Amino acid sequence: RMGTDDSLQQGIRHGLFSLFCAYDGTDERAGLSPGGLAGETLGGASHWSTEVFCLPVVLSTMGIPAAQRLLLYRFHQLEKATENAQRLGCKGALYPLATHDGEECHPDGARALTEIHRNAMIFYAFFCTYEHSRDKLFLMETGLPVMLAICRYWVSRVTWNARKRCYMPVSFTHLTRPPCAYGYFSVGASCFP
Repeated sequence: RMGTDDSLQQGIRHGLFSLFCAYDGTDERAGLSPGGLAGETLGGASHWSTEVFCLPVVLSTMGIPAAQRLLLYRFHQLEKATENAQRLGCKGALYPLATHDGEECHPDGARALTEIHRNAMIFYAFFCTYEHSRDKLFLMETGLPVMLAICRYWVSRVTWNARKRCYMPVSFTHLTRPPCAYGYFSVGASCFP
């Protein structure tokens, strides 16, 4: 119970109800859409916010096995994520912004290309699940292949800038979004590549 605010409690219960309707934690081939099965914007697709906002709830309400199955969904998409990175001339793996099956299905191509923070969220989800479970076998067999592929991607996204004497992110388009995803900025290699 969340204090005495009934509307807050109702909102939390609605969110949990929607999550439990969309994901029961039993199938490693099933992802979870933060917008639910028929959300207004995601249309049932898995999205990077699955790992940020939904996985902690799955972990705390459904348990470690359900959370691990949700991460296995991403593990099974590693080959397609590797292909996504290769199409950009990168190494490692670039997971889609929105997907049903590992293929990018986000309607905004520029956004899907520039909002690459989803890789960090997927990496972080594997790390947090390990921290919670201490399951070294799951980490070694499932987490590390994904985490290392994500690291390889990030390393291939930087280049040495001799003038500034540091590594700088390589941008694949002049359109770069800030993390809040409002509007485009015409910059080459901003801190939000």
